[in-house]
Amino acid sequence: MLDSRNFPACKTVAAALVTVEPGAMRKIHSHTNQDEFQYYIRDKYYKGRARMTEFMPDSKARTFNYSPGDVGYVPVGGFHYVQNIGDEPL
Repeated sequence: MLDSRNFPACKTVAAALVTVEPGAMRKIHSHTNQDEFQYYIRDKYYKGRARMTEFMPDSKARTFNYSPGDVGYVPVGGFHYVQNIGDEPL
C-alpha cells in the first residue's frame, strides 16, 4: 500500500498491488471519499482475467470483464469486488 502514511508526498492518491489467485476473489468493499481506478497488469507472473461487479447506492449493478492491460473504474461509493476468472494469477 502506498499512501501519505508511508510516502508523505502522496497526499491525494493511494495505490496498492493486489494479487488474486485463480478462482479467488478480492473481498467486497467501497471507498467513501475517492473513486477507484484499477490497472490489470500483464507480465510473466500476472496473466489472469478478471470479472468486477459494482453495486451503486441507487440500486444499480454492473459487471465487467477485464484482461491484462485493461483499466477499470469504480465511482466513489460503489461497492465492488474482483474475481479472477482465469487460470493465471491476476
